[in-house]
Amino acid sequence: MTGMRSMARLGASALAACVLTASLSASDPVADFYRGKTLSMVVATSPGGDYDARGRLLARHLGRHLPGQPAIIVRNMPGAVGLQAANWLGTQAPRDGTVLHMIMHHVGRPGASGRVHA
Repeated sequence: MTGMRSMARLGASALAACVLTASLSASDPVADFYRGKTLSMVVATSPGGDYDARGRLLARHLGRHLPGQPAIIVRNMPGAVGLQAANWLGTQAPRDGTVLHMIMHHVGRPGASGRVHA
């Protein structure tokens, strides 16, 4: 009799855990937002370079690790050593969480340090 009760309790606990897990995953607003969307990753170099390769590698795998598993495409925006892409992101890009920026290591440095590199 005790074995039957423990089996029933174990079964009830497992069922409760499944229901709780299903309800938690179904109510994630971030996953709901990104599910079925395509994100753009802005890379400030032309296709074929080092930053482009890094951006494409990251875009290939990052979507699987974000809630909702959105698709990610690379959008190349070469010009002015990355400032054209940065300006587009600051002025024209959608502000809804669907645009990522592959920041180059030197963007913003001249303005921050007060020095202009020749």
